[in-house]
Amino acid sequence: MKKIIQCYFVLACLLALSCTRQEIETMQASMQVVEQPLVGESAVALESIKPFIFPEITRSLGKNPMSREELENREFCTLPYYELDVSEFVEDPAPGNLGKCIYPAKGRYFYFGKKDGEIIFNVTSVLQPDGQWLPGPMLTSLTYFKTRFSWVAREVARADDKKYYVLSTGVLDHVVIYQGGEPLFFDFPGRFRMDKERFARLVLDKYNSAQSFKEFLRENDQEAFERWEEREREREQRRKANKKPD
Repeated sequence: MKKIIQCYFVLACLLALSCTRQEIETMQASMQVVEQPLVGESAVALESIKPFIFPEITRSLGKNPMSREELENREFCTLPYYELDVSEFVEDPAPGNLGKCIYPAKGRYFYFGKKDGEIIFNVTSVLQPDGQWLPGPMLTSLTYFKTRFSWVAREVARADDKKYYVLSTGVLDHVVIYQGGEPLFFDFPGRFRMDKERFARLVLDKYNSAQSFKEFLRENDQEAFERWEEREREREQRRKANKKPD
């Protein structure tokens, strides 16, 4: 009986590994549908931020640090990247107005870095007012992408056109997938699946919370309040730039 149980355990483990591998391969295939090559400004921006992201990637890999040469040889791609103009949306925060306030991101790119075809990190690049490219939020973990990002393939399989894009709300990135003609908004780990009504409430709640905190800073920490105002002015500059035709 003990041997039989052991055999079942081994078979279960092999089946789990097989399913995981299949999910990963499906995820990689689904991503290739929307991946964009590095050309022009996106390539320039990536080269500019590499010196900044190298130390973070090296630290995150722990016992297997990446050399600069290895970083140079990594495969990079970008995904379609859009921004929600929160300032515009909150003027009339009806769920049906979300689509009117989403624009292709300008001065921002979303990258995946790969090793042997598998994602090992993602990072964004952000153009500063002085013309310098600096890295935005970054996530480095092969295990994370293997175990926590494979949900994309399952959702894309049910999508209308097998395509999706990454949406920035200014603080967090979300994945947007259309199913049945309607957008669905997912947080990056795929834990939350939101229709436009729920996502609109989330955006509005976060905006109101931010405004309350801003007022707290105005009354209690003038220096922090001024830094907040400066960041808002920079976002406003990017917002206006996004609406200018190419």
